[in-house]
Amino acid sequence: YQRRVHGGRESEHPTDFLNFFCLGQREPVTEPVPLEGLTERQRIVATETRRHQIYVHSKLMIVDDEIALLGSANINERSLAGNRDTELAVGMFQPAHVFDGEQLPNGDVADFRRHLWEEHTGDAPPCFAEPHSLTCVSHVAAVAARNWAVYAGKETVAMPSHLMRYPYEVLPNGAVGPMEGAEFFPDAEAHGGRVIGAPQSNMPNLLTT
Repeated sequence: YQRRVHGGRESEHPTDFLNFFCLGQREPVTEPVPLEGLTERQRIVATETRRHQIYVHSKLMIVDDEIALLGSANINERSLAGNRDTELAVGMFQPAHVFDGEQLPNGDVADFRRHLWEEHTGDAPPCFAEPHSLTCVSHVAAVAARNWAVYAGKETVAMPSHLMRYPYEVLPNGAVGPMEGAEFFPDAEAHGGRVIGAPQSNMPNLLTT
């Protein structure tokens, strides 16, 4: 990105090329909620704020609509040593559907990626066929920003879909910081839910900051 800017493309922004998102759900109370055994924080989340972060254990990488890799392993000794947890990964590749220099692949991997995006964003606009385009990047970012506004807002209303922007701001020089008023994730202020994170004394700063 810096090379492109210094090469005369000052109008470009880091988020034209790279974005981070998270998943969440929010919905009004439609039926009685059992409160027995809940802590005060759990009661507030279950009956008032109704915010729920969605955690997905699987890891998915899709490269250029050519290759998809879906697996369960974490990058740690427990997953990768080979003698502890059992992990599984599945790879997808179609030699007949690769980028030929002009036409984007349009095989099952591309179809899988479009369906996944539709699941997360709640729509399937034509720009999903050109995921590299700024039109597509801007559309997905706008959907995620609207969902974050609903998730973080004071009024408890249903979110139209699950994809949310990760609440950080990126400056043109690439510096990253939390959004204004979003140093912590909602409902997580007392439980270490910092948006940017913090150094840990028992781990190298390189891994935690």
